[in-house]
Amino acid sequence: LTNTARSVEDINFDESKFVKNLNDLRDYLPAHDDKEVILQDIRSKINAITCELFTAYENEYTIFAPMPGCFEVYGLDFMVDTTHNVSLLEVNPGPDFKQTGDRLKNLIVQLWEGTCALVIDNTINETLNSQKHEFTKVYDKEASTSKLRGGGMKMQ
Repeated sequence: LTNTARSVEDINFDESKFVKNLNDLRDYLPAHDDKEVILQDIRSKINAITCELFTAYENEYTIFAPMPGCFEVYGLDFMVDTTHNVSLLEVNPGPDFKQTGDRLKNLIVQLWEGTCALVIDNTINETLNSQKHEFTKVYDKEASTSKLRGGGMKMQ
């Protein structure tokens, strides 16, 4: 577990050693394990945690209000332990992509290409089914103010 923003200050910092993505886990799993099944299980757990997180905040209109034609990018940091349990570490509303470094540069490019395809080109089905972008829809609700007094948000 490391904080990249702080680690880069160390003269001995080695990006390949500290910066990993989910697919890098293959290299750390025992040869006899079905690596693809384990990675899919981890992805499923990440998706479930992400859905649960956004569901928990769906009525917090000052924090989270998904609207049609709009998008927000959040940075979610997860930790996976040796028994493949997944824990949410933190959520960054407005992640700093400069901290990802060179190693994850292509991943960030894919994120923005996919995001543009979703919101500008409006190609949600093609984008979600594309091997290039690897998006998974985990939350699909629009903000609703119907539960608020008077049927809408009001300034007090």
